[in-house]
Amino acid sequence: MNKNFREILESDDRYKAYMSLVDLYMKDTPELRAYVNRQWDFGVKWVYPNQKRLACAKGEIFSREERLRASLAYDAISAKYESDIRENLIAYAVIYNSCLYASIKPNVIFTQVINVAPKEVADSLRRFLARPSQGKDMAAFMLKAVKNADDETEIQLNI
Repeated sequence: MNKNFREILESDDRYKAYMSLVDLYMKDTPELRAYVNRQWDFGVKWVYPNQKRLACAKGEIFSREERLRASLAYDAISAKYESDIRENLIAYAVIYNSCLYASIKPNVIFTQVINVAPKEVADSLRRFLARPSQGKDMAAFMLKAVKNADDETEIQLNI
């Protein structure tokens, strides 16, 4: 295990650790990605980006693009875990629509993750992108956009 990887696992700041892990996962070798997939979750706690605030910038220590990519990369990193496809679709819709509110092209973020994801995850992401527009919009997933106190848009369940 390389020094950077060990530092990530031992870091006290579990949010920064997760973001560093995603950065390493996205940039490193297929061998490292396979190792991460096999060992996930390494028996440590991880803190993830706040899904409601992916389109927000104020008060965030990572950029919108970094948080969007890290949120989408979770499925690639945790690929060996069984998950409910409906939950994945809702997460994809939140990320997709957050990209739109952040003026970031969703296809760019999705393609970055597709390029490094295990085949099953990459295929799932491709299928989501191939949906017609109304199959990706917020109404299809019972989501709504809400302005917060900073006048930024948060994506929430519309229940």
